[in-house]
Amino acid sequence: MPQLGSEVVSQRRRVSLVLLLNAAMIGALVIAGFASNSLGLLSEGGDFFADSVALALGLLAIYLRDHHRNEKATTWVALVNGLWLLALSVWVGTEAVYRLISGTPRSMAGRS
Repeated sequence: MPQLGSEVVSQRRRVSLVLLLNAAMIGALVIAGFASNSLGLLSEGGDFFADSVALALGLLAIYLRDHHRNEKATTWVALVNGLWLLALSVWVGTEAVYRLISGTPRSMAGRS
């Protein structure tokens, strides 16, 4: 079992710090997106959220690798992250196509 030395702890701390910064950006982008009815800002918030999910999964992979000797944890994380990004892309694409076809942007707050 790998030692939990300063390199592993440092890796975990760096990923955790980036995750916290991403969470702050998500809040700002979502608030600005709803306030301005901007699909661009909301999709950017979704992108940051997807990054945060990937970082959280990365923390899980680090834990599984270091504590349970699961060397395939990073491969599973990559698969789950790819599927998550695909789902998010389908949602944003569907919303964009709806707006193009309808000719008017719909309110994200009222979904009218």
